[in-house]
Amino acid sequence: MQNLADIFDKDSETAKVSMATVAEGIWNASHGNNEPVGDYTLTETTVTSNQPLSDMMAKKLSWKTEKSIKGAYKLSYEFDGDSIDLEPLRIRVFTLEFDQI
Repeated sequence: MQNLADIFDKDSETAKVSMATVAEGIWNASHGNNEPVGDYTLTETTVTSNQPLSDMMAKKLSWKTEKSIKGAYKLSYEFDGDSIDLEPLRIRVFTLEFDQI
């Protein structure tokens, strides 16, 4: 998922994306609209998609800088299983695995 809006655009805003709708669209594109969507698993990964985001965040070093002390802009990493927030100029990568084929 990506949000191409620029943070300097006057109408740029954080987009709310329904991951259930995305999964349903992928399922329907490959199986047709007649088959119901089965169970699936969504996992957020790093931008390079080589490891789960949770693993990367657990290993990430946190440097104390002057900017971080004053309050730097914080990105949302929340994912409740159905929707995500996508800030302007942000890319988030997910793997989608369906339990049935």
